[in-house]
Formats: sequence, structure tokens, C-alpha cells
Amino acid sequence: MDKFFSYSPELDNQIGPAVTKVLNQEISSVQRITKGEYNHVYKVITEKRTVIARVFRNKGWPEADKPAWLEAKLSELNIPHAKLLYHSRGDEFFPYGFMITEYLECQSGWDAIDSGKIGFTKFHEKLSHVLAQVHGIKADKYGSLTDKDEQRSSFVDWKLHRFEKLWERTKSITSYDAALFQKVQEKTIDVLREMESKFKPVLVHGDASPDNCVLTDSGEVILLDWDSAEASIWLNDYSFIMYWGSHMSSQGLRTERAEKTFQSSEEIKNSADFSEDELRRIIQALHILQAVDLLPYYYFEQKNMEAYGDTKHRLSELLK
Repeated sequence: MDKFFSYSPELDNQIGPAVTKVLNQEISSVQRITKGEYNHVYKVITEKRTVIARVFRNKGWPEADKPAWLEAKLSELNIPHAKLLYHSRGDEFFPYGFMITEYLECQSGWDAIDSGKIGFTKFHEKLSHVLAQVHGIKADKYGSLTDKDEQRSSFVDWKLHRFEKLWERTKSITSYDAALFQKVQEKTIDVLREMESKFKPVLVHGDASPDNCVLTDSGEVILLDWDSAEASIWLNDYSFIMYWGSHMSSQGLRTERAEKTFQSSEEIKNSADFSEDELRRIIQALHILQAVDLLPYYYFEQKNMEAYGDTKHRLSELLK
């Protein structure tokens, strides 16, 4: 069996019968969602409700027990989220399984900002409040939430473990040499190791951009799409948002958007463990590792040579 379950038009016809059998409800319509999605995602309207069906394309991601783990933790702390209705990892319908969650009838965060319903900075202030709640969920180790083989007691050891695996793949598609490997380590692992004693493992969303949020009529921000959730340091969520500049080029330069995100975070403002300089050094290190992480993803999985080239260039800039 292939590691990845690729999309084909036949999948559009399979999702309705699968949802019907699982929920025991007739289907009115099925709409494929393609914007920014990694898995194969569909909005499905049944006779009773509207749901989101997510067909997994990767054999081992997200981890088998993660959706149920997240549902239990988020519900326990009353953190608003789309409730999990069904989950499998390999079944009669799809090789790597699928999951069904509630569909929240709200405007996406991206659309809310783009339409002027809420300002960019105000949205990220609200998002920071939600992330602070999420980061209140403690973890025992760093890495996978449920796979013990992918957990480490040390944040640096976990990052080094991931980095070395990714680098082996990256070396096979680039002309990068051992000197670059050493430079990446010096700019990342050595910096992170300096502050290791102040790190604590917590739940992070892993992809907390406006396009993975909705804004309710009452002005509440709710996070969606928890596929990338893991145990990390709380700053990891803000580093990710800042790396992409929230995916909103209409809101100014990426560097400007990143700075607005930094300045609007309650957790960053209230951090007692790190100085502003230390926070920025950690974010810089995490951005370098993010670029390394993306190189094999764009090359092997997405086969997007333009994005791959842009990321190579950005890695070079980050290492200066």
C-alpha cells in the first residue's frame, strides 16, 4: 500500500455513502474543500445536520489516537471546538480511514479579516487568548501526543530527532553539504539548548492561522483543524503564525504581519521566563527548522518546485 492516499474524482462519489453508513443519515449534498487543506476534506449536508468529513491521505499522520485524545482534553476544559463525531484509521471506506466533525456555521477568520469585520491585530489578540487556554493543557513529554516512540523528555532532543530525519531526506534533493548542516545546528539547536531549562511541554495547535479559525457572531474565535497538534513549547504556535505572516498578503508585508502577531500576543507580553530578545532568538531558530521541514514536503509530497525554491531561498536568508 502506498504511503499517501492521493485524490481522484472517484473520491467525490465515495464520501457520501461513507457518511451515510456511519451516521445513518441521508445525504443532501457533498462539497469538496480544497483551500489550504492537506487531507481530503468535504462539507457534507445530511438530512439532520451539516458535517465536515476528512479523509486521511497519510498512513501515519495524524496519529491514530490523537483525535480522540484531543476531543477529551478540549471538552474537559470547555475549549470551544468542532466536536468529533466519528474517527477511524483504516476501514471499509478508505485505506487510512477518515473522521467526521461538526460543521460550525461561522465566518472563517481569514474572510472576517479580509472583509473588514475585524481588524488583523484585534483578531490575533483574540486568537492569543484562545491559544493561552490551549497551552494550559500540560503534556509529559515533547512530540507526539499519543505515539510513545515519537516522544522525547527534552525539547532540544525532540527537535534534533526530527531535524536529523528531515535532513536525511533533504540531502537527497539538494547540493547542501555538511557545513550547512553544522550552520543550521548552530543557529537552532545550540540556541534552544541555552534555554532548555525554562521550556515546558504543553499542547500546541500547530497550524493556528486565521484560515484554521472561525469567528462567531458574538466575536469569539474558535480553532479548527487540529491535525498538526503536538506537545511542544507554547511559543511554537506563535512562531508558526509568524513564519507565514498568517497567510494574509493583503494585510501588508509578511514581516509587518509577523511583528503585529508578536505584539498582539498576551502570552508573549506576559512572559516572565524569557526576555524579548530571548523570545525572538527562539522564534528565529524555530523558523529555520520550519524551512528545513518544508523542503522535503514541497519536493516529495506536493511536487511544488516553485514553493521548494522559495523555501530554499528563505532558509539561506534565515541563516545569514
